Amino acid sequence: MTIHHAVARKAEKLGVSLSEDKDTQTVTAHWVERNVFAVGIGGWGKVAMEQMEAIQSIATKLGPDFRIKNDGDDRYTIRVYNADLSRTLDREPLVPKDALLALEQIGDKEWFTTSVPDDGAQAYKEGWTAADNPYRGQDGHDDEGDEAANEAADAWDAAFDEAADAHANGEDEEPEGGSVVKNVYRMRYAEAGHPNHCGDWLAETLNNLILGKTMTDLDNFEALCDVNGVSLAKYKRTGNGWQGRLRMTGRNLLARKVYAAGGRMVLPPSLREQAGGAEFLQADAEWMALQKFKLPKVVVQAPTQAEQAVALVGGEVITE
Repeated sequence: MTIHHAVARKAEKLGVSLSEDKDTQTVTAHWVERNVFAVGIGGWGKVAMEQMEAIQSIATKLGPDFRIKNDGDDRYTIRVYNADLSRTLDREPLVPKDALLALEQIGDKEWFTTSVPDDGAQAYKEGWTAADNPYRGQDGHDDEGDEAANEAADAWDAAFDEAADAHANGEDEEPEGGSVVKNVYRMRYAEAGHPNHCGDWLAETLNNLILGKTMTDLDNFEALCDVNGVSLAKYKRTGNGWQGRLRMTGRNLLARKVYAAGGRMVLPPSLREQAGGAEFLQADAEWMALQKFKLPKVVVQAPTQAEQAVALVGGEVITE
């Protein structure tokens, strides 16, 4: 692959430098003025420039006071912030074209806050999830040596649940910041054939393991969370919508645990038959690469022949 001369000319006019990696068949576009990157695979550099043009469109729409940053070392995705970094277009990093679409969809609605409020009710209003409780550890467990922090965590949970119940009962307004942007992804999920979730490895696996005819098997879901070190015992099980909040909270905490374990998700005995007798499932490389948890880097040991990784695909168990 070689960068097309027409693409190179356009890049030069837009103040963008292009570089090619022949090994990965990718082109990186660098907007020097804002020090932000975009990456595209193939297309003689056209794909990378389309992503960069989306970045420049965002900058034009928002003006110089807004900030556009690559997500850490990941040049495929960006985060868009206001001037003081207190608000962000989305809490997840987005590829530039999706970020531009999200910006067009969100209109005049409030952007997402970047810091979790100390009050659970306010956190719910701002679109945070129950798993974001700032007083609990990364695995959802309490700090047994800090009673004050545990009391604060319980109070945060109670306020969050009360606000969620009020909204479910029609007593409160829609949580700010999330609904318009998330509709973008709901449409994308539906187009991909899985309208209720993002279609990644964990979502597909949970659907195969614990999704019944109409709803999640919460007993098996909690058993799966527990065996992977995630306790859901502290979360409320009363009021409208508690099942959905519990699933979301558990899924977020479980994802963090699986990632920290190098992609290994242990199965409780009640779910092993569905996985062909396997004691664990191994996340695929794509799912691992897309996770953005701020955890210490882990060294993943290759499984032995006796511990072949398995994956659920279309209801079948495949041994690699």
